[in-house]
Amino acid sequence: MAATGVSSRGLPTGVATPSGLAWPTGWWALGIGRIIIGYLWFQQTLWKLPPDFGSPGGCPTSLSAKHLGGLCDWMHREAAHAYVPLYGSFVRDVAIPNFGLFGSLTWLTETALAISLVLGLLGRLGSLVATLWAINLTIGLWAVPGEWYWTYVMLALLNAVFFATAASRYIGVDMFLRRYALSGPRTPLKRLIALAS
Repeated sequence: MAATGVSSRGLPTGVATPSGLAWPTGWWALGIGRIIIGYLWFQQTLWKLPPDFGSPGGCPTSLSAKHLGGLCDWMHREAAHAYVPLYGSFVRDVAIPNFGLFGSLTWLTETALAISLVLGLLGRLGSLVATLWAINLTIGLWAVPGEWYWTYVMLALLNAVFFATAASRYIGVDMFLRRYALSGPRTPLKRLIALAS
């Protein structure tokens, strides 16, 4: 791929793609960073695997319950130390009593995010959902003792960068999906693929 320009240091300022559009300088860092953050999301699924989501014996609804594990433990921490009272009430009164449903939604969401970001598959959609999910984590874990809330702020911002720069188009399946979506007649499916990739 040919350079589209040269900086004062003689370095390429962009790389021409098959469609003739220029990739930003540092495209490789966006692609590799996206893959690493996708792997982080994958790692977070491993300690909350179905069917018990790391909580053998279920998830008691009492906030005074002891010896909790996995996702149940973290949901209890969010409910007990809520920075936003309405959020804490939702976790305590809705999520914990329906632990199987919310555990499944959590695991499926984070697994889908990992697949999307690692493979660069419908990555703009995946990055947007990951940004929103990280904001959810920020709100839920902001006041939990021992948690550094800036971790979740940074995670949200990194995913927002991947969304804004369409990082899945560099070193990812979207590089090919987008080419398909922009070729030939524009069908509703192709429009959706173009938006999500």
